[in-house]
Amino acid sequence: MGDIDSDPQIATDDVENAEFAGGVLDRLVPVVDEFLRADAAKLGLDHSMLAVLGILGLVSPLSVAALAGRCSLSHAATVRAVARLVERGYAEHVTDEGDGRSGWWVGRTALGDEALDADRAGLRTDLVHVAAQLPPHDRLAVLRALPAIIDVVARHAYVRREARWRETQFRRWQERQPERF
Repeated sequence: MGDIDSDPQIATDDVENAEFAGGVLDRLVPVVDEFLRADAAKLGLDHSMLAVLGILGLVSPLSVAALAGRCSLSHAATVRAVARLVERGYAEHVTDEGDGRSGWWVGRTALGDEALDADRAGLRTDLVHVAAQLPPHDRLAVLRALPAIIDVVARHAYVRREARWRETQFRRWQERQPERF
């Protein structure tokens, strides 16, 4: 008769995979999150401001709605982050030549470029220090695992971003519906 866990190797793999997931979630994610918050604090920014600035470093200008989606922030949180970045000179409102509106498009300024470059240089220095403390086989293991880790994190972020977008679209649709008694 077939037992569900008839193969002891499968059961062992399942346990090891669960331990790995727990180790990543319970240990790595909080440390990386704290690392990013401290990194943002060095620049006098909060986490959402750093996320917006980072996205604007990849694609600029963007609409506030597009920024919200790419940063996995709510529209309101993105508007607040953009306002603070504009106030500090890291970002600016840009006029879209297609429709003439300037309040909804955001681009990064030269000061924003400098801040992000300084942030990345400090991060790179920290990672060089970490790499120097690892034996070569551990560095190689990290480099080999990195594509899989990036893939999982990117897929998770995409799923969360899509879910937030769907919720927003549904809420907006509900707001447009006439009240029915």
